[in-house]
Formats: sequence, structure tokens, C-alpha cells
Amino acid sequence: METGGTTPPTTVNNFSVLKHSEYYQESAENVLLAQRFLLCGTTAYIYNKNTVLCVSAVGEGDSGDRVEFSGAGDSILGVGRSQRLPLFFSATNGIVSITPTTANTSTLG
Repeated sequence: METGGTTPPTTVNNFSVLKHSEYYQESAENVLLAQRFLLCGTTAYIYNKNTVLCVSAVGEGDSGDRVEFSGAGDSILGVGRSQRLPLFFSATNGIVSITPTTANTSTLG
């Protein structure tokens, strides 16, 4: 699903169920609502202020790899894409790009 254009997406090509879950607690509802999504090619990044979950966006469900930005004063300030790569802007590490080790860079989009 390409979301970078001027027209909104109208169809879904693939659907994957993740082997990842977060338990709902009313007291922590704002944590779940802070989850964001970035799609780069066949890799999906589900992230919030302190954590990035990197999973395959195709095929069977995947438990994914988790990257924590939880050091003293560290957090994710923003996210973007450049040259078909995901970029995470960290408070203490600067610009960080997270890609799967088996990624085929020709399919990153």
C-alpha cells in the first residue's frame, strides 16, 4: 500500500497477522495509542517513543526484532524515509537506520 502519493489508498494487497501483542490496560491506553507505523518495501516498522518493532510485511506472522531506545534521555524524536531506507531520529544517537539483516535492498520502497 503506497501512502506517499496525493490520493489516499483504496485497496489492500497483503495482510499479515503479527505474533506480537500488547495487553490493553485502561491506565496505559495512551501508550497503545502512541503506536505508529512505517512501511518500507517488505518491512514494517511499528514504533513508539522508545521502541521499534521490525517485522516482515509479507508472508506468515512474524514476532519481529525489537530495538529499544531507552537509555538515559534517549527517545525517538521523529521518523522518515530517505533513499528507500527507514530513518529514526534519536535524542542521543542522532539518525539511525534499522534494516533486517536479510533485506533485499532492491525491494525496499
